Amino acid sequence: MGQNKIKQALKSKHISDYCIKKGLEVIQDEDYISAIKQILDKRSREKKTHSPFQLSQYLMSRGFEYGIVSKLLDHES
Repeated sequence: MGQNKIKQALKSKHISDYCIKKGLEVIQDEDYISAIKQILDKRSREKKTHSPFQLSQYLMSRGFEYGIVSKLLDHES
């Protein structure tokens, strides 16, 4: 689950913005990118035909940020 979905879920539980921000700071960038890459690998094995647009839409629907997703997809192309 991406940071956007995490923020949304925590806000729906009435967690303060400060606590959400502090909690998300704990997530290491390397771990976050690794999670995205694992999802990309799994998705590419499950679906043989996919476009970068479809992959980006899928990842963003999982709550990952567009900037990070587009950079990763550009490197894989």
